[in-house]
Amino acid sequence: MPATPPPAPPCSSRARSGPGWPPARIGGWTLCSLCRPMATMPSASPSWTTPAGRWPRPGSGCHRRPEPSHDAWHGTWYGRPSGPYSLLRPGSSHCNRGVNIMKTNIYPPMILLLIGAFLVFSGWAAHRAAGLGSQVTDADYYSKGLRYTSTEVERRAAEVLGWNLDTTLDGRRLVFRLSDHDGRAITGARGSLYLAIPGRAENVYLPLAETEPGHYLVTLEQGISGAIQARLEVERNGARLNRHLLLNP
Repeated sequence: MPATPPPAPPCSSRARSGPGWPPARIGGWTLCSLCRPMATMPSASPSWTTPAGRWPRPGSGCHRRPEPSHDAWHGTWYGRPSGPYSLLRPGSSHCNRGVNIMKTNIYPPMILLLIGAFLVFSGWAAHRAAGLGSQVTDADYYSKGLRYTSTEVERRAAEVLGWNLDTTLDGRRLVFRLSDHDGRAITGARGSLYLAIPGRAENVYLPLAETEPGHYLVTLEQGISGAIQARLEVERNGARLNRHLLLNP
């Protein structure tokens, strides 16, 4: 059983001034001049400050003899985690160098999360690419694109040929005169006229008739009146000529 500790020395935290201050070191203990006689008393030996079996084994390397300030005699310790009374306080640890503190590292989970998100997105993109793709509103969009290319080629071919087109509206008779760059009539061509009449779902198709060399005639119906948009197509030996017209019969 530990011996009863001696009364508090005069150099406690309530008396940090006077002739005994500052404290001095005696035998590993830091005491003021008023407490030095108590350090020489047998009852004041540091052995009473520690219960039996609480001191570490010799040579364990975990402890040194505590070097407290004089306030440690009263169970008060400043600036260090251990002292002669620290082993008597509940929850105190006589050695903290053997405690392994596990630090939390959040970087490995974050890296795994990024890799997982990348794999999921890659799988989704591959699934979308292997599917049907986006739906086209116009089912004939591709064929129209091909026709547009062919139309452009034919239009340029007609321009190279130097075709000229003169249009004349006589009442309800529409006459087209087709000639080359020298003014000579172009015969043997096939022509069509498409009329976009308001109120009708489809365009009106009217074929052209060659009445004389280089002259192509079409007669408009009686029900056709007002401003009408028309498209003329003339083709001869693979060369095609397209014109957009605005008629007002």
